[in-house]
Amino acid sequence: MKKFKKAMAAVISTVIAAGAAGTLSAAAIDNPLVYPEGYTECMVNKKNGDIIYINSPTGNIITYGEVVYHMFKYEFTDSAPQNAYDLYFADIYSTGYNSAGYAYFGHVKGDDPRTHESVPEVYDRLKEAVDTLYKEGLIKTAYYAPMTANINSGSLENSIIISDSEITESELRAVTDKYEKNCNITFGEYHISIKFSTLNTEEKLKLRDEIDDLYDGDNVMVGYYHNELATFPEAFMFNMLDPYICDIDGSGTADVSDAALILSVYADSAANIQKAAENDKMDVNGDGAVNTQDASYVLAYYAEASAGLR
Repeated sequence: MKKFKKAMAAVISTVIAAGAAGTLSAAAIDNPLVYPEGYTECMVNKKNGDIIYINSPTGNIITYGEVVYHMFKYEFTDSAPQNAYDLYFADIYSTGYNSAGYAYFGHVKGDDPRTHESVPEVYDRLKEAVDTLYKEGLIKTAYYAPMTANINSGSLENSIIISDSEITESELRAVTDKYEKNCNITFGEYHISIKFSTLNTEEKLKLRDEIDDLYDGDNVMVGYYHNELATFPEAFMFNMLDPYICDIDGSGTADVSDAALILSVYADSAANIQKAAENDKMDVNGDGAVNTQDASYVLAYYAEASAGLR
């Protein structure tokens, strides 16, 4: 019993701490793309939706690219009708993009990808449709993220690209000459390119900020490149079927009592009193084992649902 109480207390403490630090909000497009320790926000590319973070001491960058909104990954059961998507989701995503097993809204050029005002609010309607499908036995999986992206590593280049700006060369020279005399400035059909050779990372970003302050509505970026994809966007998604998966006791609500049941079975299993089945309903995280991680999963969902985040 003492071990059970200690395990329960540890799990609850962990979940409370995680909930306090969480940034997820299903009902609104908040930015859940948390950058790694040691990185700070560097630039936002409103043209293609990239969000760039930088580690200043090393000059390395992390980019969240191909940002999309209300990302929904789903799989119907075999008993679902062939036109299930059209019946339940087409109206919700009527102005967005969809493909087999996915539905989402894409970034619109010029919008700030972190606060995308052009995207309609759809979560409540989506949740209602998923609930209906689950109760009718028509949906197998349903994962959702208010905002998600591909994560890439890379670095800044020795250039600055300006889009959608009416700035003149003389105005640019007045700024760039303070950092590097006679750097190469090219006015193209769609953008202005500034190339230099002697600036360090801090100077590149300062020059970008100075140019960006000259005009409203432009898009000024230090050039950067991407390496290979580092993290698949599903890392930001949560399971919309959690209300059912986490309701172990069948009370209609997933809460602390469900986590307590899991811990009780886990304690019995650890004491060789009763063995928890590998595919037991209590294996809520689907890792093939029933343990404290499943209880944490239930409590994490409970904390988010209680806070109105799910």
